Amino acid sequence: MIGDRTEVTIDDMTFYVQRYEPFKAIKNLGDLQKIILPVLKQTLSGVESVNDILDLDLEKTEDFSKVMPLLEGLFGGLSEHLDGDKLEKVMNMLIDEKYIAVLHPATGKKVVLNKSIINQLFADNLSAMLKLAFEVVKVNYADFFTTLSTQFGSLGVFTEKTIKSQAQ
Repeated sequence: MIGDRTEVTIDDMTFYVQRYEPFKAIKNLGDLQKIILPVLKQTLSGVESVNDILDLDLEKTEDFSKVMPLLEGLFGGLSEHLDGDKLEKVMNMLIDEKYIAVLHPATGKKVVLNKSIINQLFADNLSAMLKLAFEVVKVNYADFFTTLSTQFGSLGVFTEKTIKSQAQ
C-alpha cells in the first residue's frame, strides 16, 4: 500500500522504504531498464557458453573457471554501458529522500534520508548504499519480477532453453 514503509536492515542501520506511487514506479522502471538491460544482455551472452550454470559448485576451481565467460560478459557490460553519470543517476533515482527514512544511529530518531544523512552514513560504506538501492528495487518491483517469472518461467528455464537453442 502506498504510504506503508518496509523496514530494511543493512549493516546495523534500519531504513524505512516507502513504495513509489504507480506512475513514478513506471517512470523509474523505464529509466532503469534503459541502463540495466544492455548490461544484462551482455551478461547473458556469457551464460550461453556455460552448460548447466545453475548446477556449478563455485568453490571448485574447475567449475569456477567455467563461469569466467559469464563474468567477462558481466564486467564487459558494466564497463561498456555504465559510467559514473549513469550510476549516479540510478542511485539518485532509487535513493529518493521522499521515499526513505532511517533510524539515525546518533539520535535514535527516524529522519529523512537526505543528502546530508547519506554523506554521514555512506561516506565509508558505499557497499551499504548499493545494498539499500537493491532493497528499494525489491520493495518497488518484487511483484513485477514475480509476475514475469510466473508468466515466462524461471531464469533457469530461460537459460536452459537459450543454451539448448544455441547448441542446435
